Amino acid sequence: MHVSTSTAHLEAVLQLTRTRTEILEARRSRTADPVTLQEIADDLEHSRGYRAAVEHALRKCGAAPGRPSARATRLSRCVSRIASGGDARQVAALERVLHAQLLDRTQALVRLTATGDHLAVHRWACRHLARYRHAAEPGASGVAATGPVRSQ
Repeated sequence: MHVSTSTAHLEAVLQLTRTRTEILEARRSRTADPVTLQEIADDLEHSRGYRAAVEHALRKCGAAPGRPSARATRLSRCVSRIASGGDARQVAALERVLHAQLLDRTQALVRLTATGDHLAVHRWACRHLARYRHAAEPGASGVAATGPVRSQ
């Protein structure tokens, strides 16, 4: 895998995974239902593991995963405002877009790492696809294909 292609995809997945983690943490703080809390906790654990694998791969590529770009910082502030604001429609739209982008980037990462480069990232990306591919189906994991995401 070409280093610049690898690094670009890893950085994009890292930012999307960080954003997903922020949204999940905001949802967790607003949720009281024990079943939903457990689902969110499972998703958080998975997202954090995926993020750690991507950060490790970035370090192996010589990139610094700890310092987000100015654009990523602005995006993070915007996501935090939306996620913590409590407007269910805005959070639902954000979750749908993030879900689609993360799946798309993860599919690309699976293809790029299939040759054996970054085996740990490849395994996490495959697990992520298996775990969240079903979420694109209507009603699965609170994500509807055509309607808004049901936010707890």
